[in-house]
Amino acid sequence: MKTYNIVGSTVKDGIPVSLDPYPHIVLGEGGHKRTTWIPLGKRDANDIIVRSPAEGAVGVAPATVSDVSVIALNDTATRTPNGKYLIVAPRSGVDDRVLVLWRVSSGYRGSAGIYADEGVTVIAKDSSWHSGQGSLGVTAEILAILKPGQELRASISGRRVQSPRAKLVYDDRTITVTNGGEEMDVDKDDKVEGDVL
Repeated sequence: MKTYNIVGSTVKDGIPVSLDPYPHIVLGEGGHKRTTWIPLGKRDANDIIVRSPAEGAVGVAPATVSDVSVIALNDTATRTPNGKYLIVAPRSGVDDRVLVLWRVSSGYRGSAGIYADEGVTVIAKDSSWHSGQGSLGVTAEILAILKPGQELRASISGRRVQSPRAKLVYDDRTITVTNGGEEMDVDKDDKVEGDVL
């Protein structure tokens, strides 16, 4: 499945990967807490990591993954899912799903939250703080697998927030992020109640 890194409403191909001490995707950097790491499979890491040229800076080129599969790991004793995942090379032919990493920042001294549609596979959720203890705001982060037609929603608060709601939709070809207000809370189906004017 293809991967996308979305910061606010900017969509970029590929999800950034940290290489030290082993290849992994990071969620929730910043503040006084542990981050969430989703590891890449050791056997597949060199095949799925793409290193692009450093953009105008001397140093290590950024690394990303762009075409992957995700394995839900099982407990070895009980053979039941243990809630951990591994990013590996593609395991099947055509996969119309996408793996997205979406980051939504709050306003000054505000908060942000991301919520998944029913049926969306959430790999990990975390948040990063704009200051050491989050007093200046937070950035909500989610790593999720979306099928065509599925969506993620965000709520945003804080000073200078123009759009307190956001919606990320995958339609089998593109990922679209829409920002707005209370009108985005209207139910998606055609069942509405009210009087025709």
